[in-house]
Amino acid sequence: MVAAAPEILLSLGAGLVMGIVFFGGLWLTVRRLGNTGASLVLLSLVLRLAVIAAGFYALAHIGDWRHVAAGAAGMILVRVVISRQIADLADKEKSRP
Repeated sequence: MVAAAPEILLSLGAGLVMGIVFFGGLWLTVRRLGNTGASLVLLSLVLRLAVIAAGFYALAHIGDWRHVAAGAAGMILVRVVISRQIADLADKEKSRP
């Protein structure tokens, strides 16, 4: 089965959405840590992993390994972008007087 380019682009888009949910959720969880630390982290982890597992399960059933690879590439792209933005925010906070 040959994967068509539009299908691969949709899988890449699905990976981008999964990455935003996963890494954005992680960032929000870390920002909200306080007295509810362990329970919040555990609940966030379970929810984020459920979204990712369901997403990759759907991609695997839609097509072949190319769809899963495109989804993973989308997640990695989001990780790189979010990591750089968070690093930039940390640098700006350090440079404030």
